[in-house]
Amino acid sequence: MADRADKALATHRPGFGRVDLVVAIACLGALAAMAIPRQQELSREARRAEVEALAQGLRSAARFGHALWLSQGGPAALALPRGRVAIIHGYPAPGDLALLLEVPETMGFVQAGGHWQHDGVDGTRRCGVDYVPPVAAGAAPVVATRFDGC
Repeated sequence: MADRADKALATHRPGFGRVDLVVAIACLGALAAMAIPRQQELSREARRAEVEALAQGLRSAARFGHALWLSQGGPAALALPRGRVAIIHGYPAPGDLALLLEVPETMGFVQAGGHWQHDGVDGTRRCGVDYVPPVAAGAAPVVATRFDGC
């Protein structure tokens, strides 16, 4: 009788069986089905936060450029260590505004004139910031965020 029990123990291997494997795969599939949409939403929220941070940086840079322009007596351009910043109605020109920002502030964006597009989305979707200098002396520039494609 002891020999039979020893043989039964020898042929039965502890571990996972097919049913256990199917259950484990089903559980992993259910977890993935819940995690993927959440990860996509977190990515979207992160891009929106980056866009808003850049917009705040652009507003500050425009105000800083305006303050420099006033302190220097209203020149046509500001000479800065990173380059020459053209001035339009007392505020930086769209193509030159990035010279007033730190490089890390704009690393996640592609700039074309006064438009900064988040590089984490394709160019057909709108996810970024637009900067428009004032249209007349005494007016303020416009910094607009675009979130509809983030």
